[in-house]
Parts: sequence; structure tokens; C-alpha cells
Amino acid sequence: MTQAAGSYPSTGFGDLLRLAGGCGAALVRAPGSFDLNLALQDWIEGLVRRSGSKTVVLDLYRTKLLIVTGGELSEHILAQPPDVRSYVEGPTKARAMSFLAPNALTITHGEQWRRLRRFNEETLSAGDAEERLQFILDGVRRAFAGPVSDIDDVRSCMAEVMRTVVFGSDRAPAHLADDVQTLIQHVQNPGRRMLFGWRERGRRKRFYDTLRRLWGESPVSGSHSLMATARRMVRDGGHPEEEILQQIPHWMFTFTGSGTDLLARTLGIVASRSDVYGRVQAEAAGRNTEHLASAVNNMEYLESCLLEACRLFPPVKRTFHVAPQGDSFDGFHIPAGMEILHCFTAGQRDLSVDPTADDFRPERWMEPGSVAAAVYPGLFLGGARECPGKNLILFVCKAAIATLMNVGRMRSVCPALSEDPMPPSFPAGGLRYGMDTG
Repeated sequence: MTQAAGSYPSTGFGDLLRLAGGCGAALVRAPGSFDLNLALQDWIEGLVRRSGSKTVVLDLYRTKLLIVTGGELSEHILAQPPDVRSYVEGPTKARAMSFLAPNALTITHGEQWRRLRRFNEETLSAGDAEERLQFILDGVRRAFAGPVSDIDDVRSCMAEVMRTVVFGSDRAPAHLADDVQTLIQHVQNPGRRMLFGWRERGRRKRFYDTLRRLWGESPVSGSHSLMATARRMVRDGGHPEEEILQQIPHWMFTFTGSGTDLLARTLGIVASRSDVYGRVQAEAAGRNTEHLASAVNNMEYLESCLLEACRLFPPVKRTFHVAPQGDSFDGFHIPAGMEILHCFTAGQRDLSVDPTADDFRPERWMEPGSVAAAVYPGLFLGGARECPGKNLILFVCKAAIATLMNVGRMRSVCPALSEDPMPPSFPAGGLRYGMDTG
């Protein structure tokens, strides 16, 4: 590796061969449980070790990629509102999300981003209004009224919650959940998108035709659904209908994608540790969680468990940005137009910053004077780009866990999750739950 003054260490095709070799070796060792994310994570950690830097340029001659694993640079980038004078969405991210929603908040910048950011924040915010929270809690209770045995069960239940919270009770057809899940898989997988994306044109048309129909229908009077809230907000215009409809897929996927992952993983950890489970159970028993949404919302320890699971196993592992006019940070130059890849997993498991980074310690988010939020600012991206649905999905996950605890005693036997240090990635073999409902 080489390093010029004021520039980050650089590597090239040799390290790509290391990645290919690592993937090949992993496939030979365990073809049935190969984890590409883990292979990429190991490769990036190797880059960091060999370069001695948490930021490395992957130089492929005509293409250069700035790989960022350190929290400070990511925090610097995420803190700034997306704008051509600072940082905007990377072309890789823009191409991917445009397959589904070219006007999605996550790939806009400038005035359009500011306008859509306000709209998404006001629509998605639970607002701490008891009526909205109670509406969501009732939907969660109906969806999670029975036991769950694995992540597929959790995803199915979360799809029901999504249909209620986003569209209102008994309004949205079941195919919407399958449609958004399939389309997002193409967004996240460039190979699948390039090879088979054309086959999903009919699904995408059906998806948006259904959204337009639901948007055009009058919602139930006083409905607390996200769509009803959005309609009230845009009553006086200011947002083109197509632009608004393209915000909805991300709301939906927050439930069936990243929200499901966060909930299922937290359940797996909590159910694998009797002391943690007992403390969550005691917290629920000490509040009126069977009846009051505000009591569920105030479950501080359970929320800390969710934050800690999100830190250890982030549902969103990577994102892309670019500085159109270049930038400098901590004495190093960030070239104009070079795509930037943030790798959140490495930054949230940095033992040089936090010796307990591989341990499940929900208490870190509750300790007086805790600096956890400052040490790990990127849990939900953070800064100006922090997920506008953060509080909503945390409440949904707390409500689901509290509801399942009322269904029965949840159990999960997974040695990798039952003790510290935690594994570098969530166990690939799948996690099954057991519930004593007698």
C-alpha cells in the first residue's frame, strides 16, 4: 500500500484478489452457510490492519472507492444535510434505489431533500400522541397474538403491522408486503437487479397502481395511519402525488426489512440470556404495558436492548455518499466525485475505541452521563440523515416484545448469543424460538 501526503492509504487489485480468495475458501469450508456480508467484513478489517488506517482508497484505475470504517469520518459526513456543497447520495446508492423509487428521501439532496425530510419527519413521528401510539399498539397486539418460532414468523407478523400502521386497518391487500419485499431485494442486490430486474416491471406497476388507489380513497375519519396523516399534511398541495407515493415503499420496508431484522435479533438475544429476559419481564410487569401505549413507550431497559442489538448487528450495514466539490477531514483530502462507502459494522465494533464493543451491554445506554450515543452516533445513520422513522420502529419493536411476553415465556438456545463476546455477525444458521404458552 502507498500513501501520498494528505491522502488516505491506497490499495488495488491485489486486495480484490484477497477478497475473491477469502470468498472461495469460505465456500469450500461451508458451502451451505456462506455469508457474503461476513466475508466482506473480514476483508475490510484486513484492509484496515494492513494499511494502519480506518479509511482506505480502493484504486481500480478508472474507479476509486473510499472505504470508511471509522466513526469520526462517518459522523462528519452524516452530520451535514445532503447538498452539492457538502455530501450527496453516491451513484451506487442512487442507481439501486431508483429501481423502485427515484424520488425516495434517501437519494435526494438540496431543496428537494429539505422538503421531503420535513414531510417524512412529520408523517412518521409517533409524536408521542397517546392516540397514535395506542393505534399502533393495538395493531401490534393483533398481529402478534400467537407464538412465533423463527424470523419468517416475525416477518409475517410485521407485514400485518405494516399494513395497519401504514394504510389503516383492513385497507391494504396482502400482496403489497410481498411486492415491496421482492422489489427491495432487487434494490439491494445489483446482480439480481441487472439480470432479472426487467421481470419485475409488472410487479412494480401493480405496486404503484395499488398505492395510487389507496391514496385516492378517503381514509376512515380520524384515522392514525401514516397514509391518512400524509394526506392531511399535503391537503393544500406543495408535494406532487408521485413524489409522495415514492416515500411509501421505505415506510413499508422499515417494518418488513430492517425493522424485522432488529426485532428478530433482539428477541434472539433477550431469549438466550435469562438475566436479560428477567429484567425485561420485570420492567413490563412494573408498568401497565397490557393497556397503556405510553407505558410500553417508556420501557427504557427494553429500548436499550434494541439499541445494543442494533449496534452489534446493524440492520443497515453500508451506505454510499460522494462529495461533489471535495472535502477535507482531519488533515486528509477527500477527492471530488470519489464514491464513499461507509461500513457501519466495523465502526460499531472498534475495540480500540471501546474495549467492550463486542459485548452485549444494554446498560451502556442507561448509565448516568453515558457517552454511548456519542461513541456510536450512527446507529440509525445519525446526524442530519438520521432515520425519521427511528422512534416509530423502536416503539413497534417494544410493543411486539411486550406482547409476545404476554403470550408466553419465550426461549431460545443459541450459545453464540448467550455469552460475550458476541460473534462478528448474527448466526447464519437461522434462529428458532420456543414459547411456553401453558
